[in-house]
Amino acid sequence: MTSSKTSPSDISVLIAEDNDVNSFLLKKIFEQQDCEANLFSDGLSAYEAFQKKFYALLILDIGLPGLDGLSLCRKIRELPGGNDCFILIYTGYSDTEKLSAAIEAGADDFLNKGTSPKMFRLRLEIAMRTVLGQMEKHQAAISIRESEQKARAIIDASPDIVVMVDKNGIILDANQMLTKIMNSRRSALMGKNIFSFYSESIAHSRKAYLDQAVSGLKTVQFEDNIEDIHFKHNIYPIIESDNTVEKIVIYSTDITREKQLSSQRKESEERYRHLFEYTSVPLWERDYSNIVDTLITIYNQSEDEDAFSNYFWSHKDIFWELISRTKTMNANQASVDVFGSKDAEQFIKKTSEIIFERSIPAMIMIFKTIAQKKRLVSGEIELQRFDHTNLDMLFQWVVMPGAETDYSRVLISMIDITALKNTEQYLRNERNFNTAILDNANTMIMVTDWYGKIVRFNRTCQQLTGYMEDEVLNKNYWETQFSDHSDFSTKKTFEFIRESGRLSSFESSWITKTDKTCLISWSITTMGEKDGHPLHIVFVGMDITEKRKAEKEAKHRQQQLMQADKMVALGTLVSGVAHEINNPTGIISLNGPMLKKGWASMFSVLDKHENISEKFEAQGVSLDKLKKRTPFLIEQIIESARRIKRIVSELKDYARQDLTDMNQRVDINDVIKTSVNLVINKIKKSTHNYSFQYFPKELMVKGNFQRLEQIFINVLINACEALSDTNQSISVNTFPDESLAWAIIQIKDQGIGISEQALQNLFDPFFTTKRDNGGTGLGMAVSHGIIEEHGGTIQYKSEPGEGTICQIKIPLD
Repeated sequence: MTSSKTSPSDISVLIAEDNDVNSFLLKKIFEQQDCEANLFSDGLSAYEAFQKKFYALLILDIGLPGLDGLSLCRKIRELPGGNDCFILIYTGYSDTEKLSAAIEAGADDFLNKGTSPKMFRLRLEIAMRTVLGQMEKHQAAISIRESEQKARAIIDASPDIVVMVDKNGIILDANQMLTKIMNSRRSALMGKNIFSFYSESIAHSRKAYLDQAVSGLKTVQFEDNIEDIHFKHNIYPIIESDNTVEKIVIYSTDITREKQLSSQRKESEERYRHLFEYTSVPLWERDYSNIVDTLITIYNQSEDEDAFSNYFWSHKDIFWELISRTKTMNANQASVDVFGSKDAEQFIKKTSEIIFERSIPAMIMIFKTIAQKKRLVSGEIELQRFDHTNLDMLFQWVVMPGAETDYSRVLISMIDITALKNTEQYLRNERNFNTAILDNANTMIMVTDWYGKIVRFNRTCQQLTGYMEDEVLNKNYWETQFSDHSDFSTKKTFEFIRESGRLSSFESSWITKTDKTCLISWSITTMGEKDGHPLHIVFVGMDITEKRKAEKEAKHRQQQLMQADKMVALGTLVSGVAHEINNPTGIISLNGPMLKKGWASMFSVLDKHENISEKFEAQGVSLDKLKKRTPFLIEQIIESARRIKRIVSELKDYARQDLTDMNQRVDINDVIKTSVNLVINKIKKSTHNYSFQYFPKELMVKGNFQRLEQIFINVLINACEALSDTNQSISVNTFPDESLAWAIIQIKDQGIGISEQALQNLFDPFFTTKRDNGGTGLGMAVSHGIIEEHGGTIQYKSEPGEGTICQIKIPLD
């Protein structure tokens, strides 16, 4: 309770008036006095307000709605604190009965609404002065009463025995603790000698200490025990103005528990020392008291925690200076062993040497803990042994009891996690390696959980579909936008895998963000296991859209090549037939005119013989008819020979190769690459082991790109068809000869090889070892002819069962 003088502003006023004009005028009057005035227009709301808050002055109208003013006055007087307020009845009534009723209801005064303004203000001022007087008396009484109550409460609540005696030991007053111990009322103890309650020896000892306090005019302290209960006594003499002592206050504290705790602390300290010394965990105690103020200053000057950390990174000289100012007070044997110290003394003196550059982050964390006045921090730290090999440690930093303010004793415990960190790093590297393989593999890799929810979607999948991994993760595969919802893309597929355990390859289509449909060939495997079931399903896929397109194009191209072979075969056949026909036709053409001329001469001779006609007729031949028909027949023979010659010439022109486009400058590497691209599907189907090595520079020749391409395609197809196992290889190499005059193309296979007899007939038209498989025997013959047209050579070397080498040489341009 404050002792300052009250003022009108301290008065809280409640006005209960149903007339708005009167309420407003009353409120204005009190506001001019700096009083807080609250208005209420009915009796019930005013009554509820007083229940919640005490008002020193109440002005009540008699005619209030709900609860009239007189009833309100009676009810307020019945409430706690209701008699401490001043109630003024404000009424328009002037009869004696109403005013008497107001006083009987508990009103302190009344005021008529017809009173003049001057008188009205004077009466209000008198009421306020009365209220102020009441408030001051009330506050003074409360203050005294509270002081007495507090003093008595403090003494009675004290766990100590408090007793006031005179200089002879007569009890003048005692607190509840003494009455409790003595099992007696306070009044029963008054006037008794306190020493009468103790044994003679205890009484004599305590009386001596009392006399010492009285004679010495000073406080006396001592300890003793009664029946294993330990007490600490403080005897305070109350010195009078004449420097004498009539009253003494004795405080007696039961310190039995304190004694027990002290004993327990000693035992605990011994156990702590034992554990400290013999535990296998490195422990040491460190004193940071010399750097506490510096750290707090730096922390308070930092804008935030990051700025605090950055300060030490940019002022490492200060960091190391602070480290040097801390000191180790004790260290156990485990610290010596783990850090390779000679002994504990060396470790204590040189602890700072185990801290190095990579220890700074954790040390800053410890500095921050001190600056923030915290007691505990833990984490990971890199330290070094005294031989400078690194250690990864898990540390706990704890301020010991009693050192919470100055950090003079901090216990640091360490666990060596170097092996664990190495294992973690190995697993991290392994995980990164696997992730790199997944993300950088040219194949598509999608991983789902056992129920079809996508958990991995590698970069190749993202590039193909246009969907990022975060767009598909944790979605069911069949609910994704790129799934084509085919039989292989439904929920039932995963149910079938779970129920049957069967993993099969399949093809399905994916729809990209750009609405492009891609055909994917999938193979499936499982990964991980829990409770006998795989954890994940791994889908490994390849976009075979272009492959299928290429296969169709290759098939079309193969059909074209077959048609070309047929045309070449036809050309070779025509050329051969033409040659064979041309010889007899030439004889006919040469001898026909001679026969015609000779026949004419023969008839002129026959005409000179007599009876020649009869001789012919005797043989059944009409000479006249013969003379007429024979020239015609001979002319038909001559004309037919001419026709045969013309037809042969046309056939030879058809079979003759066109040499008009043989002047192109062609890079052999480009021709080989194009040829390989055309037959790459056949190569991949035939072998898993193929290689193409191209000379790093251009190998330019003069000739025709398409005709050279026809040769290489034919040779590559033959090499593929010679393989009996996909592990057998095909290799293609291009390079110049030593003189740089020729481009050499070497195509080698590990197929079944070619017999010596077959090698001799290899370039003959219609010779083939694959006739049962539709071979025509024209491919190599045509190839040989094209090579010759380019001024080159083609040679085969082969051993049955060992493979074949085809070497083509074309002059460089």
